[in-house]
Amino acid sequence: MKALDFEGRRLFNTPLECGLRMLFVLSACSPTKLDLQRLITYDYLIVHSGDVADSPDSLHPAVPFRGTEWLSASTQSS
Repeated sequence: MKALDFEGRRLFNTPLECGLRMLFVLSACSPTKLDLQRLITYDYLIVHSGDVADSPDSLHPAVPFRGTEWLSASTQSS
């Protein structure tokens, strides 16, 4: 799924945003070692936290078939 564009710029999942989320996850889980699948899963849960009961609102808007974002990230990262 392609990120939304605004005048040729990405609105969501910019390299800076993704990097900051990964730094947060790695910092929060330190000193535990995490594999790529776990990092991708945690990233998805941060972005779409509203999908989980008793959680804060999602960072990104709820779009249909957002579960495929997890699969897309998994295949792009390997």
